[in-house]
This record gives sequence, C-alpha cells and structure tokens, in this order.
Amino acid sequence: MLARLRRGERVDHFETVRRARDGRLVDMSITVSPIKDADGRIVGASKVGRDITERRKGETALRRLASVVESSDDVIREQDARRHHHLLEPGRRADLRLDGGGGGRAAHHADRPG
Repeated sequence: MLARLRRGERVDHFETVRRARDGRLVDMSITVSPIKDADGRIVGASKVGRDITERRKGETALRRLASVVESSDDVIREQDARRHHHLLEPGRRADLRLDGGGGGRAAHHADRPG
C-alpha cells in the first residue's frame, strides 16, 4: 500500500477490521489518497474510513437465509412489497406465483408458461 501511495496512486476501498476505543471490533472500508504540494511532491496521505459493520451483518444474514432456503425440502411462502405472494420450492428450483383474481388462487410455475 505504501508503494502505491509513493507512486501517487490512490488506494480504494481497502477492507479491514479495526478495534474501536471501547474494545469492540469494527469492519471498515478504508480509502487512502496521497496529498501533494504545489510542486506535485507527495507530502502526506489522507485516510477516510467507513464503518461497514451493519452491511457485513446484513450480508452474513442473507447468506445464512439463502443456505436455509436452499437446503429446505419445504415450500416457502414469501410476500413482496406489492403484496404478491410467491411459493418457493427450493429443492425443485421452481418459483410458484399465486394469482388471486376472481376470489380463487392459482399457482403457476415460474419456469412454465401460464
């Protein structure tokens, strides 16, 4: 990283884990950029860090949920933001869509027409 800074290159989104003052571990995304004087000489470096702990927790939760869904033999029902219901059959790799027109419900395989 220091060699890149000496060449005047920026180091984008270096991810690391740092310890906060209170002792907890924090997932961080770090960007380091060289600071140059008026003559273009590198005189320092600027470091910006973003806490990505919550993003990492979300990614871990999604991976865990995907693993549960993938290994399930049960049909899983979900509802999207538009209140459409879907039945997922992970073992069969099928996504069943429930259509609620006319008081009845019909299930359609997403990978089959109609």
